[in-house]
Amino acid sequence: MEKVDTTLARDAGGIAWTNDGPLGDECETRGVPRLRGLRPLIALVEAGALAIEVAVGTVDVISANNPYITPPIVAEFRRLA
Repeated sequence: MEKVDTTLARDAGGIAWTNDGPLGDECETRGVPRLRGLRPLIALVEAGALAIEVAVGTVDVISANNPYITPPIVAEFRRLA
């Protein structure tokens, strides 16, 4: 199994932005906050670093190219954003 490391996020007081399963498990074990899926885009919109229109357009492109981002997921993203 490949070793995963949360040291950078932990030491910097940061948040790990990952969909990687083993890294997510390590974050949980070590108490490092993690964002996954489309939530990083929502966080960027909330922080004022990304326009909502850009975030929604990005999700539309992602969903057109990724079968895991289904219409219900896109609808939930639009509701949250």
